[in-house]
Amino acid sequence: MNLSISARHMELTDGLRGHAEERCEKLTRLLDDQSRLHVTLSVERNLQIADIIAKGPRTLFQAQERSDDMYAAIDRATTKLERQLRRHHDRCTDAKAHAPRLTTPKNLAPEPTVSEALLETLGRVEETREINVEALPEYEAIRLMEDHDEPLWVYRDVTDGRLRILTRSKGEKLRRFDLIENH
Repeated sequence: MNLSISARHMELTDGLRGHAEERCEKLTRLLDDQSRLHVTLSVERNLQIADIIAKGPRTLFQAQERSDDMYAAIDRATTKLERQLRRHHDRCTDAKAHAPRLTTPKNLAPEPTVSEALLETLGRVEETREINVEALPEYEAIRLMEDHDEPLWVYRDVTDGRLRILTRSKGEKLRRFDLIENH
């Protein structure tokens, strides 16, 4: 995690810097390694203001507190930001816990075996990837596909439980394939 502390309209003392670093240290366990934390300390009309921004790859959290004492403003701002981060962390873990588990039906027939001669004529598989299929709404799958810069995205739609594949063609058009399981 990257931490930066700056001051506006005041001098940043070693004591204030140390206190802000110490309080922000508690936030590091709720943030990933790619996150940036920026603390801005300022004075406006005899009010001490602590403004903390936590920016991650796809998230942005902000907490601002005003007080007569800068140390109290820092404490309250970090407490407020910690509460936001915990709520976000709990929501993410709850969503994963309640996602439907993908299981294979017990009445599936075994996969047919393919002869070596047929494999030679068709060619060999060059790359094998495991794909984690998540239960998502379509707009979230599109956003994740664009964020990860992937040419395709496999997901299970939360509205009807169907397995779907999103692809982006050369003309930048999105195509959706609904997979139908034959029983």
